[in-house]
Amino acid sequence: MPALYTITTRASGTILTAAIYNADHQNHVTNGDASHLGGFSQSVSQMQVQINPGDVGSEVLSSSISDELARLRYIIASMRGQNIWYAGQGGSCFGRRDYIHNGSMSLWRRLPNVSSGVTLTSGQVGYGPDRWSVQPTGCTVGIGHAQLYANNIDPRLFDAIMVTRNVQGAGQNQIVVEQTFDFTQILALSGQTVSVRASIVGGLGLTAPNVSMFFAVGTGPTNTRRGFGNFTNEVLLGSASVAPLAGVPVPIGLNGMVVPDGMTQAALIFTWIPTGIPTGDDSVTIGGVQMHDGPTAISVPLDVMGMDYEHQVNCFDRFYWNSFALASNPGQNIGYEGISFPISVSAGQAQIIPVKVRSPAMILQNSRFTGYNPFALNAQARNINTGTDCSSTGVGFFQADNFFYNCIMPAGSIPGHRISLHISIDGGPY
Repeated sequence: MPALYTITTRASGTILTAAIYNADHQNHVTNGDASHLGGFSQSVSQMQVQINPGDVGSEVLSSSISDELARLRYIIASMRGQNIWYAGQGGSCFGRRDYIHNGSMSLWRRLPNVSSGVTLTSGQVGYGPDRWSVQPTGCTVGIGHAQLYANNIDPRLFDAIMVTRNVQGAGQNQIVVEQTFDFTQILALSGQTVSVRASIVGGLGLTAPNVSMFFAVGTGPTNTRRGFGNFTNEVLLGSASVAPLAGVPVPIGLNGMVVPDGMTQAALIFTWIPTGIPTGDDSVTIGGVQMHDGPTAISVPLDVMGMDYEHQVNCFDRFYWNSFALASNPGQNIGYEGISFPISVSAGQAQIIPVKVRSPAMILQNSRFTGYNPFALNAQARNINTGTDCSSTGVGFFQADNFFYNCIMPAGSIPGHRISLHISIDGGPY
C-alpha cells in the first residue's frame, strides 16, 4: 500500500530557487512523519486485507516501523472490541469479544441425551451447558443438535440447537429458549453499549409466523431464569422479530442497547408461538449467537457466527462457566446416599472438555463463581427424583480432554436416580 511521502526528481544543473527549496521543505514537514512513510494502510478495509503470513483481520508483516505500528494498532482495537486502538476499555474485559457463553451451541452435540433427543412436556425446563435452557408451555417439544448452515466446511457454522414441536392437538403454544447470565457477565456488561445477533432457521413444516428475541435486565436475585415471566424491576432493553424461512438462515439482531448500572439479572430470550396441528418439521433452529460491544450488530457472515468454542473458552479462561452435569443416564448405577461415587466421562452430561486443559486446572464449587444449579439454587448436588439437596466437598480428576468427579449423594439417593451436579471447571488462573 503506497506511502504519501514522495521525492521530487531534479535534473542535474537545476538552480536551487527559493520556490524549489520551500516546496521540498514543505514536503518534509507535511509528509515526514511515521504514518506517511513506508507501506502503510490508509483505511480500515486495507488493514483487514488478509495477506500471508498475516492472520485474518491483519496486514502483511510490516516492512517498516510505521507499518508495524499501524498493524498493531488495528489488532489492539480488534482484541479489545473497540473501534480505535486508544479507546477507553470501560467495562469490557480485554480479549472478550462475545458476552454469550457457548454462543455457537457447539456443546449441544457433545451431550449424549441431547444428541439422541430429549422430550419436554409443557412446563418442563430442559437445561444445557453454559446456562442455555428450553421451556415449552401448552405443547411437547423435542430438543436436538442441528447444522445451522449445511454444506459448509467451516466448523463454526455446524453447531446449533433445534427445538421441534411434537404432534398434538390444535391450539396456540409457546416455546422459549434462554441464556441466563451470571454475575460476571452482568458486571462486564454494566454501562456498556452492546449489540446482539443470531441466525434462525425454520423447519419445512414450521407453523410459527415469527421468532422473537429479547434482552432483559433486572435487579432481582442473580442466577434466576426469566422464562415466561419478568425480572424484578425489569428493563426490556431490546426486542426484535423475524419471519423464519424453511431451511434458510435468517439473521435477527438488536442494536445499541445501553445496559444500566446496578443490574443483577440479565437474560437473552428467544420465543415463538406455533399454531394449528403440526404436519411436518415444525422446528426452529438457533445458532451463531453473539453479543459484543458497539452500537451495531456485526454483519460479516463469519463474525455473525461468533468465535469457535476454543477461542471463546480461551478468552474467558473457563471451560464450563457455572455449568451443571447430570450424574447419570437413566438406569445407570450412580451410588447411594452418603457414599462417594465417580462420575466418569461416559456418565456426566458435561462430559468432554472441548479443548486441551491448561495447567493448573481445578473444579470450583461453593465459590464466588458458583451459585447456579438449575435444579437447586446454590446446591452442589440435587437428587431430581426425590428433590433432596447436598452441598458437599467434591474431588475432581483431570485428563487431557475429560474429567472424573466424586461427591456425596443427597439423602435418599438410590441407583438409577438422576442427580444434577453444580460444578465449574477453571482452565487457568485469574
